[in-house]
Amino acid sequence: MQAGGNGGPRRQSGVPAPSSLAQSPYDPAAFGLPDLTRNAPRMTPRIPVASAPEQPPSASQPPRSTPGASQPGQPHTLGVTSKLARLRATGSPSMPPYAGTLTQQMRAIEPPDVARQTLDEQKMLAGELLTLPDAIETSGLAKTHERAYFETVRAYADLADATWLAVAEERLEQTGAEEVYRQSAIAIARRITRMRNESQLAANNTQFPLPRKRPLFWRRRVRLHRDGLRAWQARLNAPADARAMGAALAYLRGTTALAEASNFELLLWSLLPSVAGDAVMILWLGLVLALIAVIAQGLVAPVGALALAASVTLGMRLLLELLLRRGPARLDHQFALSVFSSLRSPRAAKPGSRIIAVLLRGWGILLGTAGLIGIPVALGYSIWQLLQKPITLPTLPLGWLELSGNLIARAMLLPTEVAAAAVGALALPVLLLSALRYIGELGGNIGWVAAGRRYALAPALQVLAFLAAGTGAALVTLAPIRPLTNVTLVRLHAGSLPEVVTLQTAALFLAPALVLLIGLDIPYRVGIFRWRRYWLAELATRRAEIDAHVRRLSALDPQTGTQDTSDENLRAMQYDMVLLQFYSTRTVETRRVSSAPYGLFTFIGLVLLLAAVALLADGLVQQLAHLLLNVG
Repeated sequence: MQAGGNGGPRRQSGVPAPSSLAQSPYDPAAFGLPDLTRNAPRMTPRIPVASAPEQPPSASQPPRSTPGASQPGQPHTLGVTSKLARLRATGSPSMPPYAGTLTQQMRAIEPPDVARQTLDEQKMLAGELLTLPDAIETSGLAKTHERAYFETVRAYADLADATWLAVAEERLEQTGAEEVYRQSAIAIARRITRMRNESQLAANNTQFPLPRKRPLFWRRRVRLHRDGLRAWQARLNAPADARAMGAALAYLRGTTALAEASNFELLLWSLLPSVAGDAVMILWLGLVLALIAVIAQGLVAPVGALALAASVTLGMRLLLELLLRRGPARLDHQFALSVFSSLRSPRAAKPGSRIIAVLLRGWGILLGTAGLIGIPVALGYSIWQLLQKPITLPTLPLGWLELSGNLIARAMLLPTEVAAAAVGALALPVLLLSALRYIGELGGNIGWVAAGRRYALAPALQVLAFLAAGTGAALVTLAPIRPLTNVTLVRLHAGSLPEVVTLQTAALFLAPALVLLIGLDIPYRVGIFRWRRYWLAELATRRAEIDAHVRRLSALDPQTGTQDTSDENLRAMQYDMVLLQFYSTRTVETRRVSSAPYGLFTFIGLVLLLAAVALLADGLVQQLAHLLLNVG
């Protein structure tokens, strides 16, 4: 038996009778999805609710469907998360037993591990969805089954979202046994079975073979789905890791949401990162060629400027890669989660505004189109400007190398600036909106345990890091803060290299630190504080109820003056004492949960990193170049 919704004790009840554990053969396709709502033991102590008796399903009568469940001839269940949320508080009532097959009767000998079976079923369904596109494409049904397959993956993502919410609230056993949850999983399995059977029939039809035509961007969308499904499938292990599963679910939701984009928008998000990254890399290549040529010729004066420009360009390329292609908070995923997903938000359970999604979608189309058009236009203008000036052809190979590098760098400078401006303008509202939503994710969700809440730390840190970098860049470039460099706070000496800490250095350190403090540290501490206060109050209430129950069981009979010593009464008292000890242990564990998002060494390393960046941005780069390369 399991007590409570969030982190209650996990003790399997005694072996029930086989009739109470028989499982209904809901899945004729042998997907291994038994109807656990008919046999799962009561996981939490609940007040009995009177309900009308129900008749067991017969061979001629199909099982009764629920809102959100699909019949064999209907599409699959959509909106899984919202429908499960209405039943998550109380669970679904137990249903009458059903005399199943011999395998089901053998499985009824002991209570099933609902949590492990739920994760195994999720893993099995993910595997089927990974291999199904190949069968659909090979049979020639890609065009006709495209919508059905994508809807099935979307329904699976909703089911995965409900699964992770149950893990974060430590109630996977209850959720996995609820009727709506079981019906949703069975509906997805039926859809997969039907599409696979139809694909096999079409592939085996040698007399009238279908042409293997694919819809536009079919493989691109399938690749996105597969990436998310593989990431989620790899984390479906028992016991469930709430933090790892949360990160995998975020990636699954991001890939499936991006696959929902229209053909034009998917083309924009495929081309813009590639074109912007290639423009920066070509500029870096030109700078490196010019740098190699001047070093080989022994020219000292331009070496420092070229080296610094090449370093900054390479750093810009790495930042673009991290923003657009890598990390837990990729820009395309954050945009897709805010625009194309069913929740319209990167948060796991809170929907976003529809108006904001529409405005953000229009902004993305505008900036993406402007960027893709502006980069080649800027390149053509730069080339035209270069052709207007006379070019002196060199006579030596190193001269040709230097000329090539200079021409490439000059031609690509303006396109790179246009690409950086387009990506920055496109990313700014997405990052700001995502930062606000991650603040709510870290500080809200009172029922989530600490491990579940920590999944949002990595994407929140990446989003806030870019916002902090933008804040620092604004402090450096804005004219009103220039007088801050005249106020000297501390003079440092690193060997023979002097360094002056000015008021601008302090501002460059404090501004990013405040962004991280307000956006990550404080919300996480607030969320842990609210969870701890709620959970301690809940545990205190449960202990008081058990104490009162034990006193009632141990009270003397007023008529006989003796205590009830029957086996049933003693077993009830023994179980209450076990629960009381468990709740006492959980109280101690709850008090020991750390409120800090990261450890002490991580905090010290972050402070040192911010200090180093502030010093470098305030003039240390120029001093190092003067010392090492002897340039002013």
